[in-house]
Order: sequence, then structure tokens, then C-alpha cells
Amino acid sequence: LLGAMRPGLLRGCLLAFAASAMSALGSSDAVGAAIELLPQATVRASDHFEYGLRVGMTFAPRIQESLATYPLLPPMRALVATDDGAEMLRTLYAAASECYPEYVAEMRGMAQGSAVDLDDLLLLNLRSELEPFLPPEDRTARAGDFVGEGCSDI
Repeated sequence: LLGAMRPGLLRGCLLAFAASAMSALGSSDAVGAAIELLPQATVRASDHFEYGLRVGMTFAPRIQESLATYPLLPPMRALVATDDGAEMLRTLYAAASECYPEYVAEMRGMAQGSAVDLDDLLLLNLRSELEPFLPPEDRTARAGDFVGEGCSDI
């Protein structure tokens, strides 16, 4: 979703996140290693949807793996399978579409390009907003996440 930002700013955000995450683990050598592991690609597109499509095609295995292994995805799917949860997702999607139509177009393209369900990408991107509505036992499944860190789509 940050693809519409200037490339230097996007790289800076990713590097800052990697540095923050590795610093939390207490290893400055790990920070450098994490920065080297960040995948990079040059993508040119005529619009935001095409940009997301190309990013999705380029990073499809990583996107698919992230969705397959993210521990909060199954409980979030269960949440939005309820009437109240489905309404929350519709409301959040409508707000994101209204405020950030370019980013939503990128997400739609990324879902298509990586052959994943758009709802799963939405859930992953809206995890900070949806997690408080999960049962307490599911909120502790934050393997790999750093409590209090992350970004939001709204």
C-alpha cells in the first residue's frame, strides 16, 4: 500500500521498520542482515491497480507465504464471517476506498497479481483495527509481531 509513495520514502519506511524490529531483538548486526534481506524490485505502471498487479506478480510467493503463516488470519476470518464482523470489514473498506482510493486500487491489483483473496489482504492490512474485536485467546497469537508497532490503513 505504500507503493504510491516516493520510492525513497517507501524504502526508508521499510528500513526503519526492519531496524526497529531488529533493535527490539537487541542485535545491531541483525539490523544490517535484515536490511539486506528486504526484497527490492523496480516496477513501472500506468496506474495504481497496474502497480499493485505487478508487485503482486513479482512477490506472489512471499505474499502467499505471509498469508498462509500469519497466526491472526484464521481468527480474523472467523470474525468477519459473522454479521457484525462483515459489517466492520465493509465499513473499514468503504472508509479506505473513500480516503485512499489509489491504495485500495493497489491492494486490488496486488491480490489479483499474487492470486490471493482481496479480503485476506484487507484483513492483514486492517489487523490493528480488527484485533481488539477478537476473543482474548486469539489476540495472543502475535507470533512475529511487535506489540504496539505496525501501521494502519485508516
